[in-house]
Amino acid sequence: MQRIDGFTELIPLAQRSAWDALGTRFQGEYLTLRAEDLVGFVVVVALLIGGFYLLRLLASWQEQGQSQHSPRRLMAELCDAHGLGFRERRLCRRVAKELQLKQPAELFVRTEALKQLAKSDAALAKRLLGQPQ
Repeated sequence: MQRIDGFTELIPLAQRSAWDALGTRFQGEYLTLRAEDLVGFVVVVALLIGGFYLLRLLASWQEQGQSQHSPRRLMAELCDAHGLGFRERRLCRRVAKELQLKQPAELFVRTEALKQLAKSDAALAKRLLGQPQ
């Protein structure tokens, strides 16, 4: 039992006197605003404002990076919009490469590219043209 009592003396919150004096900080001389309290409050507010500012900078930097033109991203978005699977996407990339298109997404708007695609997969070409299968 001696060992446990010695252990509770090491932890300030485990002592009953710490709990009894808990409310005294809001009375009397402790109720006044001191310079240290104000400095701490200003530091916390400045850190919060700085953190939000950094988050805003990071978000705008990320948004600028996404707004740049990316042929791969455009091709992926068009394939998603048309509901193309992995095999169909691979076929579209292959046809775009065979035709040496600067932008792979041109496959969706160039007639000769769609004709070449129709030679490889007629059903896919009809889907891209919006014709019923």
